[in-house]
Amino acid sequence: MTEQPLPLPGYDELPVGALQHRIRALTTDELDQLVEHEHAHANRTPVLELLQQRRSELDEGATPSPGPEKEPVDTPDHQRGSSPVAPQGPRESGRPTPQGTRSSTGKGMEHQ
Repeated sequence: MTEQPLPLPGYDELPVGALQHRIRALTTDELDQLVEHEHAHANRTPVLELLQQRRSELDEGATPSPGPEKEPVDTPDHQRGSSPVAPQGPRESGRPTPQGTRSSTGKGMEHQ
């Protein structure tokens, strides 16, 4: 038996947050197809609840929202920049930090 292609490309890899927005353009038949697929495969409770909630909205008169004209990208638009810190660590400032020094731990000269 061959499965029909799912109405959302890459459905199995979509995070729940992205799925929540992407299913708004689906019809009841397409949602039913995703529910069947989800039950047969990952069976993720939050995803099933999300799909069933959207199905209820459609049953109550909501209409599928038109989707964007191009395929949505679920990755950030920006690239990570390089770190200003060198791999060997930050440069020494020439002065000690107060954390962990003898005088700042409460065991200074008065306790010797």
